[in-house]
Amino acid sequence: MNRQLGFAALALGALLALAPSSAEAGLFRHRACCTPYQASCATVAAVCGDCGSCGASTSCGPRTVMVPEWSTETRTVKCTEYHKEQRERKVTVYKNVPETVEKTKKYTVMVPEKRTKTVKYTVQKPVYETKTKEYVVRVPEWKTVEQTYTVNVPYTDYVEKTCQVRVPEWNEVEKTYTVMVPHVVKCEGTRNVTRCVPETVTKTVTKDCGHWETQSVEVPCGPCGKCGGCGSCGDGCAPATRTVCKRVWVSNVVTKEVPCTVYRKVTEQVPYTYERTVCKPEQRTKTVRVCSYHMEDRTYKVPVARCKQQECTRSVRVCSYHDETRTKQYQTCKMICEEREKEVEYTVCVPEEREKTYTVTVCHRVPEEKTITETVCVPVEVEKQVEVRVCKMVPKTVEGSCCGDCGSACGDCGSSNACGGCSSCK
Repeated sequence: MNRQLGFAALALGALLALAPSSAEAGLFRHRACCTPYQASCATVAAVCGDCGSCGASTSCGPRTVMVPEWSTETRTVKCTEYHKEQRERKVTVYKNVPETVEKTKKYTVMVPEKRTKTVKYTVQKPVYETKTKEYVVRVPEWKTVEQTYTVNVPYTDYVEKTCQVRVPEWNEVEKTYTVMVPHVVKCEGTRNVTRCVPETVTKTVTKDCGHWETQSVEVPCGPCGKCGGCGSCGDGCAPATRTVCKRVWVSNVVTKEVPCTVYRKVTEQVPYTYERTVCKPEQRTKTVRVCSYHMEDRTYKVPVARCKQQECTRSVRVCSYHDETRTKQYQTCKMICEEREKEVEYTVCVPEEREKTYTVTVCHRVPEEKTITETVCVPVEVEKQVEVRVCKMVPKTVEGSCCGDCGSACGDCGSSNACGGCSSCK
């Protein structure tokens, strides 16, 4: 934040320093150009110099302007840093101490109790009674009656019909066709034949032509008592040595070249003759039966089924009904209400108070002081060296020109555009 404020202040100072220089430069050009525009020819000639023949350029000379220049400076700034520091402080903590307490509790339970009571109830008692009833029935009576009826008797009638049919006619016609006749042709060609050719080569083999030798070697005698007693082991019971013989293979590696026969495959082209079947076209003639059709009128009889009516007589049994009165007996049942008593056993729950003892754990909070170590951040003000970009206004000499050619600056005194006006000034 401090660095940004510093940059803003420097930029504002640079702008304030640059403003007068630009004003002075503009004023200088105004004096060099716009003043001759309003003056007489003599004043124009004094400003622009001796024009002479008005054919040479006139220069106003060098001038000094302020130019901004940036540079890097090292400045000392103050900032705050935080350092970690271990500190101790006392805190009060509460510890839960459990305590077991026995308590007595009264509770009510419902105990079932059986009781007896007399209940009155009503039952339906059936009473049977015999009654006589008359009813009418319809009695069937069968009779045989002669009946006349008409039937349709079918018969077959034949009707003549004419139709056109296609009659086939077979003719024998000669037909030419082409067949492919196989021919066997002998051809000559070459084929690759591979055979094995024996070849004698020399290869290097290594052979061990060693032999067995018997050598005498001294070995330790071993612990005391294994070599014939302490008297034969030298002074005291120190271990002695003995000489033994053993067979040793003496190696003699010999390298020699031996000839051997190998078979190498050789491929060569061998001419041979083979047969090939070639089909050639051949023209042949055969007789073919061809069927052609012609139309022909023919007459045929068609059977038609027809019916004719005929009267017939038949005997039919006819049923007729007449009413007849009959009597029957039946039983009726009538329900009579009757009151009765009975003893009913029922269960009633009676409340009963009881006591029980149970154990409860109670926690008591006991205060306790503890010392804890914690890390805190302590602010410390330090000075640091930082690099800052600074803008300074530096004077610079530049080459400037006035109105340009003498012809445009030192024109006719009566002309209103002496020096070309302010718009031609650079």
